[in-house]
Amino acid sequence: MTADPVRIPLSPAALEAAADWIDRLEELSPAETTELDIWLAASDEHRRAWTAMQSLVGDRALGEAMRRLHLAEHRPKAAPAASMRRVRIRSGLGWRPLQIGAPLAACLAGIAVLAIRQQPPWTSAPPSPVAVPVEYATQTGARADARLKDNSVVHLDASSAVRVAFTARSREVELERGEAMFEVAHDAARPFDVDAGGAVVTAVGTIFDVERLKDRVTVGVLQGVVRVRSQTGDVRVLHAGEQLSFAGAEPAVVRRISRDIARTWRSNWWQADRMPLGQIVERLNRYSGRPIVLDSSDLQRMPITGSFDLRRPDATLALLSVLLDLKVERQKDEVHLSRRTPAP
Repeated sequence: MTADPVRIPLSPAALEAAADWIDRLEELSPAETTELDIWLAASDEHRRAWTAMQSLVGDRALGEAMRRLHLAEHRPKAAPAASMRRVRIRSGLGWRPLQIGAPLAACLAGIAVLAIRQQPPWTSAPPSPVAVPVEYATQTGARADARLKDNSVVHLDASSAVRVAFTARSREVELERGEAMFEVAHDAARPFDVDAGGAVVTAVGTIFDVERLKDRVTVGVLQGVVRVRSQTGDVRVLHAGEQLSFAGAEPAVVRRISRDIARTWRSNWWQADRMPLGQIVERLNRYSGRPIVLDSSDLQRMPITGSFDLRRPDATLALLSVLLDLKVERQKDEVHLSRRTPAP
């Protein structure tokens, strides 16, 4: 005896993802086609959402509505600012911001999906919303600003990247590399978390800067208050005009800073106060066409004080070579910095 078909609701995330894939189906690259195959193979829910969406697309009346919606959403708009054109957007797991997925998912809300033979009715609570991550990144020497869907703004330094994942209950950002300043839109119900690898910074509505170097995280607050939780579990609260810096298990160091210092990279000049040369070089490499390499560990640790032009790495290297008696050797793929005379 065959069981009667039952209505099994599909999660909004699966429906939206299926809608997005179908919307882009005719323009998928070979790599994206492979990603679609992987997505379909990942779960039965994905395949059922795909089938349901295809059935809707096959409906002539709905298909015409979709066509009008697609044309409306792709109507030519005013050209974005130059800074925004520098933003490269790549979605996690092959997804990108939905074009027609949300409207189609709403259309599917009351549609019955036939269960496979002998499958029991769906009775559990609806799954939590699934965040669809989006990455914003800049190339070497190029900065960019990006407005997020909650109206927060991210100012990205050169050669930097953030991955953003928002749901109805959370705002999560990962600073994958480089530096970014965040102007966070106030939303007490959804704290704004920035994971910089060695620390998680939490804000509700504020302006703060986070830098992720190879072995160090630095957080500076320009406005409002943030909470910083390190990998060791240490929690600090920072107020406007305070900056925290730490590396690994080292004790966190908090110091007072001016607003100008906190946003120094946006003015093209970097203010260093007994900063290790290795950290200065790491910042210069965001703007240098060829990676700058220090040829000895003692140079990495050498403390430097002064102001350096980030956007003119060659001129800054020339200045450092004179001040520190260093040799600059320009090779095909790298620029090497070494001592002219051995260290005492």
